[in-house]
Amino acid sequence: MNSISERAPDPRPQRTRAAIFTAAQEMGAEDTDVTVNALAQRAGVSRAAFYSHFSSLDDVMCGIIEQMVEQVMEEGPEVPEGFTAHQLVCSEIYAMCDYVAEHRAVLRGMLTWKISHRAYGSMVDMFAKLFKYGYRLLDSYFPENLPRNETARFHGGGVAEMLVAWLRKSEREAERGRTLSSAVLAESVIRVLPTWYTGIEIGAPVPPRPQGAPLIPVSERGSHGAENDRKDTTA
Repeated sequence: MNSISERAPDPRPQRTRAAIFTAAQEMGAEDTDVTVNALAQRAGVSRAAFYSHFSSLDDVMCGIIEQMVEQVMEEGPEVPEGFTAHQLVCSEIYAMCDYVAEHRAVLRGMLTWKISHRAYGSMVDMFAKLFKYGYRLLDSYFPENLPRNETARFHGGGVAEMLVAWLRKSEREAERGRTLSSAVLAESVIRVLPTWYTGIEIGAPVPPRPQGAPLIPVSERGSHGAENDRKDTTA
């Protein structure tokens, strides 16, 4: 007989969180007010169950944004030969913009939620995390005189603002029956990033995403982890 320590973990908390995330995404895509009561009812859980997992709508939104960034970063095959570090970080930006475009209805809806500045700060943190992984891959290209944490938040905040502006513009264009391209969004983001990050000279055209270019896989992002984590904390 298995001991208590060998028993499988209770799957119910994970199912509850998943149900709340799904309900939040559904309601975000609808023209409806999102409240804790409405969200709990849509998810089929009680208010008590909601608050056992999330302290507020802020937490739900932060969780969805984190899920988005993690999906962009975590998925992808092994890094093939023939691609440069600059191509890989630019490919990740294309992937992020593709994800935003694919989920534009949900994300546009979330912009109308009654959330605090804390949720926006968490969104910046998530994008900063994405850039820090890019810095690790670029490694020797990162300027030695720049503090990594502050630089990542600067880039993450700028990208967050660009994505929010694009989502609002896409809503106006949708009312006119037009759809904005995620590739144009990605090119705009890449164009404002520094040359040492993108490998693209000022004034040069932004190349399209290379065919077959993967996202940055976990194994590659961890290869410089110990050394650069020390840089992050001492910068």
